[in-house]
Amino acid sequence: MADSIKITSRSNVSICGNGNTTILKRMYDSTTAANPGVISLITATYCSIKDLQIYGGVADANIHMRSSSNNTITGNTFASSTVGIDIFSCNNNIISGNVVTDMVRALYIKHSSDYNVISSNIFNNSSYSGIELSDSSNNAISGNILKNCTRGIRLLGYSDDNTVSGNAVNGGYRGIVLAGSGSAILGNTLKNFPIGIILSYATNSVVTGNNCMKGTGATTDYTASQYTIHVVGSSNNLISSNQCMGKAVVIEGGASNTEINNKFA
Repeated sequence: MADSIKITSRSNVSICGNGNTTILKRMYDSTTAANPGVISLITATYCSIKDLQIYGGVADANIHMRSSSNNTITGNTFASSTVGIDIFSCNNNIISGNVVTDMVRALYIKHSSDYNVISSNIFNNSSYSGIELSDSSNNAISGNILKNCTRGIRLLGYSDDNTVSGNAVNGGYRGIVLAGSGSAILGNTLKNFPIGIILSYATNSVVTGNNCMKGTGATTDYTASQYTIHVVGSSNNLISSNQCMGKAVVIEGGASNTEINNKFA
């Protein structure tokens, strides 16, 4: 494959393969904004990318979406690129059932990308982040598996009112990082992180029903600078009914946080 596939200002276009037997591989590394993805959706709507195996170049995204809405990316396998799926100013898209391996960022959602659904994907071996939101709100991130991603799920500043629920995150440096306001972190399982969940200058958010454990879950598995749940400079948050194995919730700075019914064993 010499060049990228671009769908620009189109609707109802489908690119469908036959699973891992349909392989798209870029044979060079793009360094220009004109060729950001092996497949690019630009101002596209109601399109489908399904059942493909895609390899991008070192400086590329496998799929790049810009100003596109109501599209579906499902059942694909992505490997060995800089970004698996790059979403810029896109709303109401579904990203589901994909496997993304050996990226810097597996899924990067940014610049007012709102109301997207990210579900039942597998993200492996991301050197920077598995799922990362920047300036994006009202997204639903559920039922994903993340393994060996340095930062599992990151919700950065001005990413508000997102829901992160029922994800399994295993291995890395930080499991879930929450900034912004009004988000809900519900029923996730985080294993083998020096920091399971960190609220960093977050406000008006809920962290409940999560299970955080490093190693065997013994107190000796944690150093003074390691945490199950760490709340830093954050205010008006509810941290409740979490299973914190080996170290209790730690709150530093901020005001008016409520910490209740968390089990420390």
